[in-house]
Amino acid sequence: MPRGGFLLCSGRAKLFTTSPEGRILIYRIAEAGEFLGLSAMILNTPYPASADTVGPCNVNFIDRRDFVRLLRSQSEATLNAAGCLGNECHRVHQDIQNIVMAESSEGKLARLMVSWCSKTNEESSYVRIRCPLTHEEIAQMIGSSRETVTRLLATFRKRQLIAWDGSTLVIPDATALKALQ
Repeated sequence: MPRGGFLLCSGRAKLFTTSPEGRILIYRIAEAGEFLGLSAMILNTPYPASADTVGPCNVNFIDRRDFVRLLRSQSEATLNAAGCLGNECHRVHQDIQNIVMAESSEGKLARLMVSWCSKTNEESSYVRIRCPLTHEEIAQMIGSSRETVTRLLATFRKRQLIAWDGSTLVIPDATALKALQ
């Protein structure tokens, strides 16, 4: 049962779930400012996912009893919590669409990369994204194997859809990736 929730003040965390067979599905990368474990705190149920930090992070713990007390006494806090839950539901719905709706692993990988492009808030179709994820972690995000992701990344490079500059992913034409979805 949750003792509390976690406010991700800086850094990023990968949110994942594990099947009974031990398969991992990373369903989202949480960004700074997100509250992790909110639904579990409100429902007083086990956390629906696990989290691992991606690089250095600053995380604050919020005790469940204090949080519930705040919700009971402050209607504004309750409305904000409801808004956060709504956003969480919307994000999960989008994540499910990104993983399930694409018919091929190529389409799933393209969707994931396009979603990364949309988070950069750049007007240009040329996008540079710091990508600290391994091929295995990317595979876990699209429900595929590491070998498939490695092969697809090589294919995307040959087709000049992507390039690497160290650990920075360069997408010279995001619209070309969108066509693969």
